[in-house]
Amino acid sequence: MSNPLAVKQHWEDPQTVSLRDENLRVLEQRTISTHLEPVESLLEMGCGDCINTLAYSCHAKTTWAIDYSLEMIRKARLRIQREALPLTHLINGDFFLLKALRKKFQTIVSQRCLVNLSGWTEQQEAISAIAEKLDDRGMFLMLETTLDGLENLNRLRHRVGLPSIPQPWHNRNFDLQRLRDFLERYFLIEAMTDFSFYFLITRVLNPLLGFSVDHPQSKKLDEVARELAEKIGPLGIEGIGPQIFFKLRKKS
Repeated sequence: MSNPLAVKQHWEDPQTVSLRDENLRVLEQRTISTHLEPVESLLEMGCGDCINTLAYSCHAKTTWAIDYSLEMIRKARLRIQREALPLTHLINGDFFLLKALRKKFQTIVSQRCLVNLSGWTEQQEAISAIAEKLDDRGMFLMLETTLDGLENLNRLRHRVGLPSIPQPWHNRNFDLQRLRDFLERYFLIEAMTDFSFYFLITRVLNPLLGFSVDHPQSKKLDEVARELAEKIGPLGIEGIGPQIFFKLRKKS
């Protein structure tokens, strides 16, 4: 179990960055956007500073974006004003607030949000609340992280002499099979994908070349890995790296 107060303080820190790997963030965002359908209403849980909301809101007449960090909401408000993003409602709150909302949505997006909850019990409650707030046959686009994928990546790194990549202290990664079993109570799984090819290049091949993370050649290789992952897909490589995406349709 993580300490909720410590996690809250982490996200209230103005220096906190949700994901330092910008190429991975773009890959996540474009994967989610590919599965978005035109809808009346879309909700993004854990919107952060709304950098991804800019892409998701293009698919909805009205977008709602929720984050429990006041600092993130402050940054999001500035971004929305700067980008003149129309019909986007910002809410400072958590999953308890979600339960209290009277409104339902056609699409809900979660992007590395649920892993910040204190543990599996609270994560189950959040997924149940999301299902409750979806319209009949509504869609939940869930991009989270698994312990399985991180362990597989680290086993591969160990085989080539690289050290483990730790799970972020404030995350509680999902057990993949347990997550799938629980999701199937509420949803039909229409698609599932991970980013194994990207992680193989950026977390195994790239460090083996000996470049530092900030080296221009390292950054270029990460960019090429993202572009290839977008264009050619996983190439039969699966289960490497924590990030995993589900396209879920609410059962009627």
